[in-house]
Amino acid sequence: MHPLKRCRNFLREDRYAQSLNVDSNDHNTIQEARQVAQAAKREAFDAAIEAATAAEEAALEVGKIRNQAMRLQLGVMDLVTRQAQGEDRSEQIMEVTEEMKANIALDEGKEAGWEL
Repeated sequence: MHPLKRCRNFLREDRYAQSLNVDSNDHNTIQEARQVAQAAKREAFDAAIEAATAAEEAALEVGKIRNQAMRLQLGVMDLVTRQAQGEDRSEQIMEVTEEMKANIALDEGKEAGWEL
């Protein structure tokens, strides 16, 4: 399944509730995966986009947007897990969710006409 379809499904299916049952090892994995996605943005996508031709840049931008949406999904999962553990993260959850929705919409605009 396309990675952004998974993000949309995460939002639609109220997967937040599943974060209530995340153990500390799983929570650490979520945090590490988010950090890997952030590093990919900084160390891979940004540098590659800077050095790319116009045609390459367009393809790399799509990958960067999808990576960002995945990183944000992991961020929401992290925040929801922290909230389930007693921290008030509701405002951050709303902000990150909106940013993720914006990235999904941006990707859909770039991919107009492509089957996802």
